[in-house]
Amino acid sequence: YRDESFEDQVFTIVGDKHSAQIVDAGGTVVMTAVVKGIPAKIEYTNADGTLAGKLKTNSIFSKKRLEFTLADGTEWAVVQSGARKQFYSVLEDDVPIAKLDLTDLALEKKYPVDVAESVDLPLALGLVWAINFAYLQTVAAGGGLAAT
Repeated sequence: YRDESFEDQVFTIVGDKHSAQIVDAGGTVVMTAVVKGIPAKIEYTNADGTLAGKLKTNSIFSKKRLEFTLADGTEWAVVQSGARKQFYSVLEDDVPIAKLDLTDLALEKKYPVDVAESVDLPLALGLVWAINFAYLQTVAAGGGLAAT
């Protein structure tokens, strides 16, 4: 993430397919994401333990594959697009608030993510972690998006 206003802010995501911690530049955990249940749901909590939001899978027949509900009731939807299904948009009221392009992930081990200024950056990064793992598991299995 690059933005002059966040120049001194660096976040690291440390995790696996079961959980992740979003850590700031000082080494403080600012958010935790934990996978719970089958089908998988992911709960995001702030550093103080308060709920930040929940991610749940939706029907495979729905255009909105993943739905994220923030603690205040706001809803985000993750929509997969592109001919090879490597582009993802996070929408709030049908307005993009984050975009991911996973096209170069396999070759370069990195990919661009655009996040709107109004979005809680650690929360957006936690959602990116979930999309990334879902995508990598899908590529390994040779199929489409499978939220885990």
